[in-house]
Amino acid sequence: MVKIIDFDGIIKLVKLSMKEAMERPNSRRIMIKFNNKKQPIGDEVGLLSGILGLLGSEYGKFLICEESWHKITTKDKVYNECVKQIFHFDEDSEGTIKKNILKSMGKSWKDTKLRLYDAYYDPTSTTK
Repeated sequence: MVKIIDFDGIIKLVKLSMKEAMERPNSRRIMIKFNNKKQPIGDEVGLLSGILGLLGSEYGKFLICEESWHKITTKDKVYNECVKQIFHFDEDSEGTIKKNILKSMGKSWKDTKLRLYDAYYDPTSTTK
């Protein structure tokens, strides 16, 4: 069970699957709490982790052809348009929470890119 907050500010305890969480009906957002070390806590952490993994491996949002995560230019857009629309949390003034969320998506991006490379790259193949 996770806490969600709707457009009117009403908080409810509901059971959500990853798919349901990604659909974002009625502007509801999943409430995330952080401890004093800016680490997410509570039952909602599993959904946060799973969704960040899905977002990080979505190449419509983050191009696979980039050499490194640091060169990706759409990180802030995905953070604002996806993460902040699915989850409700207070930002910290140091930006640690955002940094950790982007780091998690970056790890997923890199892991998925490496899996694809290992599965499909053939060094003996030519373009002729």
